[in-house]
Amino acid sequence: MTTASGPNPMAAILRAIQSNQALREELWRDPRGLISRLATPFPDDVVVSVVRDDDGQAYFQSSLPLDPESFERSRARMRQCPIAKVSAKELVADPVASLAPYGIRVPEDVIVLSDGESIHMRIPLDESDKTG
Repeated sequence: MTTASGPNPMAAILRAIQSNQALREELWRDPRGLISRLATPFPDDVVVSVVRDDDGQAYFQSSLPLDPESFERSRARMRQCPIAKVSAKELVADPVASLAPYGIRVPEDVIVLSDGESIHMRIPLDESDKTG
């Protein structure tokens, strides 16, 4: 687990991916596979994707169901998951502060959304140097 004072490894990985055209393309095709290959696998019950909002901004997104019963993994795993200890309202309001007590550092520019069924954590992707 990354401590609150250490760097966020996902932000560093995304910066490295964004500086490489081939990796950016792979991120759009298979974000779970790429992140698993370069860093660490996400649990099967976390949905990993790359999305665009209505303004065209691209994001790396990981999504968790709000209802722990809908997780494929055991309830014991959920009791150990720090995000399960934080309410959706707290995560949406201030993800950095709400996860810091659990030793989870998230990028300062993370956006957390809830659609009533899942929590979506988005990290903006910079495509300003994208070619073609």
